[in-house]
Amino acid sequence: MEKLYGSDQTPGFKTIYNEVKKHRGICEEILYPEFVRFDFNLLGRAGQVSSAAALYMSCSLIHGCVDPNAECRRRGCDNVICYCKEGYLPSHDFTTCEKVVTLGQPCISRCSGFHTMCDQTTHVCVCENGYTASLDNKNCVLNGKALLGETCSNGSCALSDEQTCQGGQCTCIFGKRPATTAELQAYPETELQCRNNEYSLDVCSASSFLEFVRFDFNLLGRAGQISSAAALYMSCSVIHGCVDPNAECRRRGCDNLICYCREGFLPSYDFTTCERVVTLGQSCISRCSGFHTMCDQTTHVCVCENGYTASLDNKNCVLNGKALLGETCNTGSCALSGEQTCQGGQCTCIFGKRPATTAELQAYPETELQCRNNEYSLDVCSASSFLEFVRFDFNLLGRAVQISSAAALYMSCSVIHGCVDPNAECRRRGCDNLICYCREGFLPSYDFTICETVVTLGQSCISRCSGFHTMCDQTTHVCVCENGYTASLDNKNCVLNGKALLGETCNTGSCALSGEQTCQGGQCTCIFGKRPATTAELQAYPETELQCRDNDYSLVENVTGIKSL
Repeated sequence: MEKLYGSDQTPGFKTIYNEVKKHRGICEEILYPEFVRFDFNLLGRAGQVSSAAALYMSCSLIHGCVDPNAECRRRGCDNVICYCKEGYLPSHDFTTCEKVVTLGQPCISRCSGFHTMCDQTTHVCVCENGYTASLDNKNCVLNGKALLGETCSNGSCALSDEQTCQGGQCTCIFGKRPATTAELQAYPETELQCRNNEYSLDVCSASSFLEFVRFDFNLLGRAGQISSAAALYMSCSVIHGCVDPNAECRRRGCDNLICYCREGFLPSYDFTTCERVVTLGQSCISRCSGFHTMCDQTTHVCVCENGYTASLDNKNCVLNGKALLGETCNTGSCALSGEQTCQGGQCTCIFGKRPATTAELQAYPETELQCRNNEYSLDVCSASSFLEFVRFDFNLLGRAVQISSAAALYMSCSVIHGCVDPNAECRRRGCDNLICYCREGFLPSYDFTICETVVTLGQSCISRCSGFHTMCDQTTHVCVCENGYTASLDNKNCVLNGKALLGETCNTGSCALSGEQTCQGGQCTCIFGKRPATTAELQAYPETELQCRDNDYSLVENVTGIKSL
């Protein structure tokens, strides 16, 4: 254990950490190292796991990508997805990664670079009609046009939206910089060669979200043959889109990118399709829009539920004498008193909140809430948006029983759809965002497919035992310590003889996890800058022996600095 991890400053840890940086990007310097230390401990076990992700779909380091030439990496607001590693490009239908073939080289289908094509007679990469090779022979440009770094005259830069001719060379305009190799690889379909100064593949910010929109929407023309579209309220990619034609793949705060119904549509009661909005007084079959409405099964017309009457705008139903946002009120008559107050004779949002936008209401059609925290945004995952998300999504769970798009263990999930395993929960886990992992009292099986009941030392077992360095004795079928290890004082783990765990009696050098603990006052305690892990944190990473966390570590923290719950 000590040799694998050591302290954050040892060569052993740095080797693991730097290796993973190539694969996942940095999700905040403090939080990401924890994630790396935990997740890489699982990779040896993951050989039999089949839930690898397709290109441009959400992925997990544990499960990886279907295509061996793709990597599971962070890509701005897409979070962690599979895309082709350097030296490869996605095929025209985005199903496989093909080796890069440049101008003048033999080809079968795809050539790299802007405005290139595979000549179907000579089977050699050439420029499209009207285009000629750039100076570096990697791209094709309109005659007389220049790319980044090439010689130019006024107006001759091919990408005039992002480049200008300065000092006789095409350079990025003010506020932008040349894209890095990694950034170009992440979005191989776009011709853009510059990025906003603050843009980063490792962060989802307003800047990166706007970049993402520019890049991904450029790919939609190619996406007709792609079948990996996402179901409602599941993680999606703008490239693959949504199964339902009336849904959109859009960012929704801490949910990242998910499919939800576009304006004018609402999710069906089982959350499988988007149905056209039907309001009070209109003909209906099953669902009506608005709060406390129902489809009268005799008249097949949208009416208010018993005890409710139509609001002034006829869009919702409220308890008699109650008022909604913007309606006339008197003290105590605002229906949503948790977020609204009667001020100047009208229901208004309380201090610190503002009226929700149309887009925000559309994103959470199940909730009655009409106000949002002032700083809330659908485009950002912040402490504010995470708390909003919790309020909204948990409101839907009662409706979600018939939904089949549940996620496998350690895969991206939605609180609405939940997890395949009934003993798993869809919860936030730091840089992994929302994934399915086993609830308290359960541990993942050795192949990470199911959650098994925790079995401790001395108890009967079939395969797996909880705790560090434990095993199921195949003769007695009882949980025992591995050879050379003895039970810890609390009988939950096994340690090398003479070694102690967190909180146990120790002497100098006897703490088993010396990379994170030290003997202080006769007890093993977390070293400076670390604190004991909570039960929830230990449950989130059951494979690791680590018992301490960095002081500012949080399971619900993202790159934007959430610290809540």
